[in-house]
Amino acid sequence: MKGLFFSRKNEYVLARRLVYLVLAAIFFFPFSSCHYGQYRPHSQLNQLEIGMPSAQVVTIMGQPKQIKPLSGGGSSYRYDLFTPFRGLEPYDLTFDTSGRLIGYSRDNEEYYRMQQNMQAGANSFVQQMQKDRQLEQKDRELDIKQQEADRRPIVQFQTPPTVYVHVKNDN
Repeated sequence: MKGLFFSRKNEYVLARRLVYLVLAAIFFFPFSSCHYGQYRPHSQLNQLEIGMPSAQVVTIMGQPKQIKPLSGGGSSYRYDLFTPFRGLEPYDLTFDTSGRLIGYSRDNEEYYRMQQNMQAGANSFVQQMQKDRQLEQKDRELDIKQQEADRRPIVQFQTPPTVYVHVKNDN
């Protein structure tokens, strides 16, 4: 057991796990708080009313992620809204030429693209974790074999003593 918990290899494994933990925390932190950066809770949409001026919408929703002018006049404000168990959903709030809210909708194409990107990132993370576990398992097996080899008694082969037999010949 000496050196089992404090070997360089175990320090390396612990360091890698710490890196994975930090990466996971960075990846999932935006989803843990509804008001982190531009992420707002989906429930804020319930406070909006058709005909509301854009300044009042910004007061309720905060600054939009993006403002796009529309071809027929007016504008579209982009918000990433957080919904539990669904994550971030991109919503476009549409305003007429006078700056009044005329409607809002979720951008499904962008939502599914975001979901695919998140899934791809999660898949590569899981694959790397599986590779690391396989390497750790091989290292453990080698350590066990080495420990067993260290415990084996040392057998020294000695040459047997030479025995001389004198045979009498009765002839």
